[in-house]
This record gives sequence, C-alpha cells and structure tokens, in this order.
Amino acid sequence: MDCVVLLGNEAHHIFPDDFVGAEHAVSILKVISVLAGTWLWGLSVWFFLVSVGSLWKYVSPERKMPFQMTWFSFVFPNTALVTATMQLGRAFGSRELQILGCVLAGCLVLVWLVVFTAMLRHAFFDRIKR
Repeated sequence: MDCVVLLGNEAHHIFPDDFVGAEHAVSILKVISVLAGTWLWGLSVWFFLVSVGSLWKYVSPERKMPFQMTWFSFVFPNTALVTATMQLGRAFGSRELQILGCVLAGCLVLVWLVVFTAMLRHAFFDRIKR
C-alpha cells in the first residue's frame, strides 16, 4: 500500500514531459494514489483491530496465552501498517502521522523482541521441562 502512495509521489518522473496532458496526468495519478493508499491504510487498521480483538479472551489474569509460532503474525503484517502510516504522513505533509509512524515502528520492534524472546524461551527452556 505504501508503494501506491510512492507511485503517486513519483508521477512527475514516470510521465514524460511531452506526454499529452502530462501536468494533469501527474495530478490525477497523485490524487488516485493517495486515495487508494488511504483506503488500504484504513483496511490495515481494521485488520489490526480485528486481530487485537481476537485476543480479548486472554485479557483476564487467570488465562494465559500459550506460545505458538503464529505469534509472529503480531509483527509482520503490521509492518505494512507502519510503513503506510509514514508514507501517508509524507503524502499529506502531516508531521503528526509521521510521528505516529515512528511510534508504531518502535512498538513493532518491541513486539518483535517480545515474540522472539518468547520463541527462544519456548524452544530451549520449555522443552527441557518436559
């Protein structure tokens, strides 16, 4: 999705200067790419909220979520959300969206470290207990 926004930002390099209506084609492509990128960003936010909502049953203190390799799905699909947030921040000229993208990137690194540590712990220590 961030590639769609990047495509619109680079439209002036894509269309040759002698292209019929190049100045309008560049503007049109930029608008379409930002609209499509915004829609895809909203879709990725929706998927993030649905994935977080699916874990609601583990919120209570007496329930513990067992480690599975599917925990890496907390990290990798959300990289698209982070990069798209940063690209939309650039496209809209919004410093707030760019800062949000940086904060999300930091959170994503933290989640990756937690998942990676849990994987190592499960692979080495939980196997020894059995």
